Amino acid sequence: MKKLFIAIISALLCLPLAAVEREDEAFPLDTADVVWTFTEGNRVKLLNNADAKFIDLLTCIDTARHSVHLEYFNFRNDSINKIMMTLLARKLKEGVEVRILFDDFGNISNDRPIRRKHLREMRELGFKIKPYDPMQFPWINHAFHRDHRKVAVVDGQTAFIGGINVADYYVTGLPGVGDWRDMHLRIEGPAANIVQRNFITMWNAETKEKLSPSDYCLAHTTYADGVPVAIVNDHPRHSNGDILDAYLWLIGEAKREIKIVTPYFLPPPSIRRALAHAVERGVDVQILISAKGDIALTPEGSKRMGYKLTKRGVNVFLFNGGFHHSKVMSIDDDCCMIGSANLESRSLFYDHEQNAIVVDTALVDDFVEIYEADKLNSDTLTRELYKSATPWKRFVGRLAVFLRPIL
Repeated sequence: MKKLFIAIISALLCLPLAAVEREDEAFPLDTADVVWTFTEGNRVKLLNNADAKFIDLLTCIDTARHSVHLEYFNFRNDSINKIMMTLLARKLKEGVEVRILFDDFGNISNDRPIRRKHLREMRELGFKIKPYDPMQFPWINHAFHRDHRKVAVVDGQTAFIGGINVADYYVTGLPGVGDWRDMHLRIEGPAANIVQRNFITMWNAETKEKLSPSDYCLAHTTYADGVPVAIVNDHPRHSNGDILDAYLWLIGEAKREIKIVTPYFLPPPSIRRALAHAVERGVDVQILISAKGDIALTPEGSKRMGYKLTKRGVNVFLFNGGFHHSKVMSIDDDCCMIGSANLESRSLFYDHEQNAIVVDTALVDDFVEIYEADKLNSDTLTRELYKSATPWKRFVGRLAVFLRPIL
C-alpha cells in the first residue's frame, strides 16, 4: 500500500509536465519518415541473462587499450559495481581512459546509491564520472527527462546495449519479485561507432567538454559475415519519438509473426492500433509481460492493457518465473529490436533511450528459443484469468491505464 501511495503521488506531481500522447500517430509509418540508417558488416551476440552480460562486458573491459565509456540509469553500489570498479581502476593505471555517466534520479532511487564520498574516491583514482541532470531543488523540474540508457562502449569498437543495469539483483533476484530476467546485446563493427558517437554527444552536453568523436571512434572492422544493424537513439529534447517510430515501422513490416517481451506494457494509442492492424493482416502477435513487477501500479496496468488487446486478437502471456525486465521485439524470422526502451509513454516520449535493430535470422532464432521457453512458465491471459483478480487489483489496473502518460 505504501508503494502504491508513493507511486500515485509521484505521478500526480508530474502531471503538469506531462506531454500529450500522440493520439493521431499515422499508421503504417511512411518509410520516408524513417530517420535511422543501417550499417553493414556487424557481428552481434545476444546475452540472454545478467551473468552472460557481465562476464562478456568485464572480459571486454579487461582487453581495453584506449577507452571505456559507460552510461547507465542505475549504478547500484553493490558487489557487481565493486568488481567492475576494481577492474576499471586497474585499466586506469594502464593508461585507459574511463568515463562514466549515470542518471542521478536512477541512482538516488535505488537502495544502495553511489554517494558523494564514492564519487570523490573514484575521481581521486582518475575516473571521469558525472551524474546526468543532478536532482536539485525544487526537484520536480529535474524528475521527468531522465537518462534511461544501459550502454557500454570499449575502445569505440565493441558496444553493449540492452536492459541490464549495473546492479547485482539482476543476478541474484529480489525478495517479493524473484529471479530477474533480462537481455543485452553485444555489437562489434560500424554500429558500435554510432553508439560511441551518441555517448560522446551526451558526455559533452553534460560535462561541457569537447571530446572529438574522431578520437574515440577508432577504425573498426567490417565483417564479411556481418549483419545490418541500425542504432535508434531517443534524445527527448531533439529526437523524441524515434524509437516509437521504429516500433511502428517494424510492426507495419511484419508479415507472419511478432513476439514482444516488455516489463511495463502501457503503450500509447499508436502502438495499440498498430498491433491490432497487424492481427487484422493475419500476423500472429504475442506479448509476454510479467505477472509481478518492481514498481507499484504497472503490473496491474500492464495486465489491463494486455487484456484489452486480447479482445483484438493479440495473444498475451503472464510470466511467472520472476520479473522479466527485457525489452525485445522480433519480427517474422529475421529482424529483432533490443535496447533500453519500454513499451510505455515514459520511455517513448520523455527519456533518453537507445535501441538496436538487427537483421539476423540467427539472433532471432536465439531470442525465440528463449521466448518459447519462458512461455512454458507463463499463463495465457484469458477473460477468466483477468476476471479472477480482486476488484481492488482491477481498479489499480484501470488507474494505471488512466495515468499511463506519466508513469
